[in-house]
Formats: sequence, structure tokens, C-alpha cells
Amino acid sequence: MYTIIVGGGRIGSCLASKLFKRENEILIVEKDLERYRYLQSSFGENMVQFGDGCELMVQKESGFSRADVVVAATGQDADNLIISQLAKSKWEVNRTIARINNPKNEQLFKKVGINEYIHASEIVASLMEQKIETDEMLTLSNLVHERYELVETILSSRSPLLGLNCSEIELPESTFFLFYIRDNVAHTVASDTVFEAGDAIAVLTTRDNIPEVDAILCD
Repeated sequence: MYTIIVGGGRIGSCLASKLFKRENEILIVEKDLERYRYLQSSFGENMVQFGDGCELMVQKESGFSRADVVVAATGQDADNLIISQLAKSKWEVNRTIARINNPKNEQLFKKVGINEYIHASEIVASLMEQKIETDEMLTLSNLVHERYELVETILSSRSPLLGLNCSEIELPESTFFLFYIRDNVAHTVASDTVFEAGDAIAVLTTRDNIPEVDAILCD
């Protein structure tokens, strides 16, 4: 199966990694040069293409015409809509999956016939849970202030956070627990909150702190 993932952020790259382990043919399309170079070093030149996935020429070079699945996983709903529409109408791709960052846009995607989508706010708790293993941190969005990112993970039974009160967990500077999801119900995080295996936890942190946060959440 040939899968094209447009958008090589943490969500797109984690999905690519999991699909590749299942011996699928994968291509990541990424337009940010710095991120593209990072993906090349991680996946190899044959699995990554530089370019804007909204452009027809880039889609042609990527092989949209033979793709079994196209995943539009960028951080921009407008781009994901265009990518999904062209995949279906221009290239007749059998299956397209779009990431929706703003839930208000869901009806727009439905209106143009894009019926398979993933809400960024529900990735860990719902559909992406089926595609990405637990105990792995994902970046859900780059916030307006470019220094900060919203990251999320599902705690595995190996997580060092299990059994600890939040007040006992030492986080880096400018890092905060925002909420956690347990049994499909979202909860605020208090000082006496005790995390359990299977909890989906959202954390606000700086880009510089991501490796340290990753080690704390996903040891």
C-alpha cells in the first residue's frame, strides 16, 4: 500500500514511522526546508519530498495518481482541505484522511465530501490512538507565539509518572499540564491529580524543552 503523508510534523512523522514498520510504502511531503532536512536524516531521502503539497506539480511528482491513501496532516485546515479535494477529484485517490485543527471547519470538510478526518484536539484520545502506539509524545500544534508548542501523549504502564501526585512531578521552566483525558472524559489537572496508565495528557511547553518533557512523560 502506498501512503502519502502531507505535513511532516510530529503527527505526520509518527504516523509514517508506524506505517513503515508494517512494510508499507510511505512518502512524506514537507514544505519547511529545516523540517524536510530533519526528516531526510530520520527516514532517508527516498521517503521524503520537499515541496508544497497543495501544488499540483508537487502532487504529480509525489505520485498522487498511484497512491492508495493520502493523509493531509498539516497545521493549516485550508491546506488540508485543498490537498484532500485534489487527491479525490484530480487524482482519484481511493482514501483521503484530513487533519482538522479547528472543529468549526468540520462541516466544510463534510460539505465537499471529505468524510474521513481527524480532529487535532482528539488525536490522542480517539482515531490516532489506533494508528500510533502509546508512550510516544506528539506535537499537536504550534501556538501563535512560535516559542511554545502543545504536546500530548498517552501514558503507558512504563511511564514514570504513574502513582505520582502532580505536585511531585518536576517539569522544566515554562512547562505546564493543561488537561488529561481518562475514559474519554477531559479533566483539569490539579496538584493532587494522580495519573494512570492510558491517560492522555496535554502539556504546554517551549520547543527547547521538548526533549526533556519527552523524557519525563515517555521514559
